[in-house]
Parts: sequence; C-alpha cells; structure tokens
Amino acid sequence: MYADYSFYTDSYYGSKISEEQWNYYSEKASDFLSASFDTDSVTSEALAKACCACAEVYYSEYESSENISSEKVGDYSVTYSASATKQSGLVDKLLAAAGTYFPIVGWC
Repeated sequence: MYADYSFYTDSYYGSKISEEQWNYYSEKASDFLSASFDTDSVTSEALAKACCACAEVYYSEYESSENISSEKVGDYSVTYSASATKQSGLVDKLLAAAGTYFPIVGWC
C-alpha cells in the first residue's frame, strides 16, 4: 500500500473514504498503480497522492448505484450501463487521477 489512512486525511486532505474502508480501496489503487505505471519514476509523496486519488475513484465507482448510467423521474426510467463500458470508463478515470502525479513521458 502506497498511502496509509493518516496520509489520506492529513496530507491529501481526503474525507470520502472512511478509515474502515481505506485498506480495501487503497490496496486496489496500489495494485492499479503498480501494474500501470513506473512507480520508481516518482517521489514517495507523489505516489501516495496518486494512491489516494485512485482510491477515491474506486470508492466512487463501487459505492455508486449498481451500474445505473441514467435515470429519469417523470414516467420513471432507468438505464443500466454495460459492465465492459463501465470497466473501460473506470480505467480512464483511474489513469486521469493518477496521471496528475506522474511525469508526462512522450515519444521523441
């Protein structure tokens, strides 16, 4: 795990995730970062912040209403997203959140 709960609340100033839920979401975020980025290319503080940002993305996705992509009130209507679409959107959100803390590397 790249960030503990005290870093999340005291340095990242996060408040969305409770202490009881922190280990679950931060572990998922740490696994994503390890698999997706060169974690040796950033400082430990940047890596911890990226972990917090990704943990919040996971939290928001998993705590949201069961794959509902849209909802209408008049003549009640609900549209559910396909899991593949939701998964693809999740990866995009995670990359965007983590990318804030990783150096931009391009082709020369």
